[in-house]
Amino acid sequence: MALRFYGDESEDKEQKVHTLGGFLGWADEWDHLQEEWIDRVKPTGVSAYHMTDCDNGGGEFSDAKGWTKTDRTQLTIDLIEIICRHKVFLIGMGLYIDDYKTLGPVTDDGEMLGHDKWHLVFQGALREAAIHVDKIAPPEETIAFFFDWQMKQGMANDLFESTQNESSLPWRNRLGTLTFGHKEFGVPGSLPLLQVADIAALEVRKSLAHPITQPKLPERRSLARLKQCGGGVIKIFDKPYFDALYELKRKSLGLPNKAEETELRLRNLPRPRRPHHE
Repeated sequence: MALRFYGDESEDKEQKVHTLGGFLGWADEWDHLQEEWIDRVKPTGVSAYHMTDCDNGGGEFSDAKGWTKTDRTQLTIDLIEIICRHKVFLIGMGLYIDDYKTLGPVTDDGEMLGHDKWHLVFQGALREAAIHVDKIAPPEETIAFFFDWQMKQGMANDLFESTQNESSLPWRNRLGTLTFGHKEFGVPGSLPLLQVADIAALEVRKSLAHPITQPKLPERRSLARLKQCGGGVIKIFDKPYFDALYELKRKSLGLPNKAEETELRLRNLPRPRRPHHE
């Protein structure tokens, strides 16, 4: 598999949006990017780059650890530029948490749409990565997916396998492997490139949450730079989309539903949902 996707999750403190962000690129681009990344981050002495801590001066990036605001800002600028020197494509999926909470269980035993909010955006990210690869790669190429270590790994593996076997999905053959690991350097299961995904996760989350929680804020310069150099797509599930997916899922399970009217509604929803960057 010559294509890789590294992804991570993020949620705003107001609990308005839950997101998954990552980058998709060819293996040789990732190999070169990792070399530059380690050369820049590891000498600072931190166990891993965490963008939130670096932005806010928390954790290993605190004043007590010898960091200044100038040093933290320069590190983030340098890492954004490392990403921009390589051909990787930003993919972000999010959902409005309040809209998701309005849904009842899909089944009588309490199963929620997508299993839960993380697994729903996870499935959305699989789809977006696969569809993008259809545009750039021969049909035999598949994607190796990498995510930060999660207690959700078991269910994610099940969903990944079931998606690979779902004949109604024309993009399913793009799904290659799924691996979970850790951001930190030098630990079992270390995948330093998940630190790159940490940047994507935070930028996607802020791009979707700020219009709700801080609407007067301009677009972050870091996100604008990533879009300028590599392009990307950011999509979000909202209530009309949830309602349609809910009824279609009940139809697929043979349960009472309103799928006929909602399927038409789903087709007529603008795709992608707001906002979109590509």
